[in-house]
Amino acid sequence: MIRKKFNLSILLIPLLVLVGLGAILLIFPDQSAGFIDGGLKAFIDNFSWYYLLIGFLFVAILVVLAFSKYGKIKLGDTDKPKYPTIVWAAMIYTTTMAADLIYFAFSEWMNYYSLADTLHGDAVDLALTYPLFHFGPTPWAFYILPAVAYAYWMYTKGKNVNKMSDAMMIKNKKIVGAIDLFTMISVLIAASVTLTISIALTPVCFSELFGIEMSHGVSIAVLLGIAIIYTIAIFMKRGIENMVKINVVLYALLIAVFLFSPNILFIIEGAVTGIGSLFNNFIPMSLNVDPARELGGFVQDFTVFYWAYWIAWAVIVPVFLGKISEGRTIRGMIIGGMSAGVLGGFTSFFVLGNSGLANQLNGSFDFIGMMNEGADVGYLIIEVFRTFPVFMPLAIMLLVGITMMMFNATTLDVMILLTSEASYRNEEDSLNPSKKMKIFWCLMFFILPVVFILNENRLASLQTVLILFGLPMSMLLIRVIYVFIKSLVKEH
Repeated sequence: MIRKKFNLSILLIPLLVLVGLGAILLIFPDQSAGFIDGGLKAFIDNFSWYYLLIGFLFVAILVVLAFSKYGKIKLGDTDKPKYPTIVWAAMIYTTTMAADLIYFAFSEWMNYYSLADTLHGDAVDLALTYPLFHFGPTPWAFYILPAVAYAYWMYTKGKNVNKMSDAMMIKNKKIVGAIDLFTMISVLIAASVTLTISIALTPVCFSELFGIEMSHGVSIAVLLGIAIIYTIAIFMKRGIENMVKINVVLYALLIAVFLFSPNILFIIEGAVTGIGSLFNNFIPMSLNVDPARELGGFVQDFTVFYWAYWIAWAVIVPVFLGKISEGRTIRGMIIGGMSAGVLGGFTSFFVLGNSGLANQLNGSFDFIGMMNEGADVGYLIIEVFRTFPVFMPLAIMLLVGITMMMFNATTLDVMILLTSEASYRNEEDSLNPSKKMKIFWCLMFFILPVVFILNENRLASLQTVLILFGLPMSMLLIRVIYVFIKSLVKEH
């Protein structure tokens, strides 16, 4: 009965892989790090050109598709889209990488500012431009292009699509099973990385707010809090939609707090300058692999990592984006989806990132000097909050902590919904996964983050593994896009 209802390989093998990987990282931390950072990183370094080329091609295909005759194709027979445009756009941004984007918005500029000599560029220009590049059109193209393909198969062709393999048109069940299994493991690793990165700030906010010493216990308590928020949501009617609405309010409040600050002029001027620099340099930045390694491995350590990071997420997130896009045209989905993702992310970097950069330039606090001395990034972000007067720093810590937990819970909701759907053998069961199944996957998503909290230095190793997974994952995405475009050309 259990075998007939559930896909046991999808349920058990990823669990064994996660437990095994976590045990290895805990028991043999130095040996595992040496193997991953040595052998695997050397292998991945030879494929930097591939990641950059794939990223540029996804953007190019998306542009051509949007403005071709195929852009007019409607995804479904409904008179109007399933969700109003504002709600749809909010779901795209808040259910994907919003928590990570808030963390990176506060901190990412510091990396590029401090690398000005290595990158042979102007520190301010680098700090304004590279965050927009690494979280802009290319990453969102990894999401939106396959999402359009999934929506096309779901609503134009009437095919049930719950996972990547459903849109690859492969008849061999063993190959499909292997793809599904590999996809699940990739998603779990990607989710582990993103949860670990994003909670680097939240526990610090609460420890500073309540005057308690920062510890592993605080970090694990934050993870538990995210799990509790998610659990409450799955017992609520229209839980994800309600969470999205709460997230929009929290995010708008956070942006408003930083927007109406003494740094408002720099925030505006920095935004305009960053957009202009990105526009002028987008193609060189997209295709410069730095073959002579004159940039000290910057492309490999940053751009290649981020592209692989987004690709690993792109094996499952686009399925959700496709599901919520019924009733839109291909052109409308591309332009609207890219606008929601890119502008949402850019807003974070314009306001939150430029606020910190302004404080660096006006001498309020030397973030770069402290970072070079080894200061924790989470505490450096807290210093950004402390540039505000009176009680505002504590209020911002509370707001940031709650907002990031809510965003993480919403992203987790989407991930668990899709992995739960893929855990059943028949279509009828997959349409309404049980709450027990969702709780099982919730626990799965927290295994490795707990390992990283307990063993702080192993996150970099998993980031390297994520890049390795991104290589075959990108090839599967290419198959999805190829089959989709082939159908478009043949039938339209």
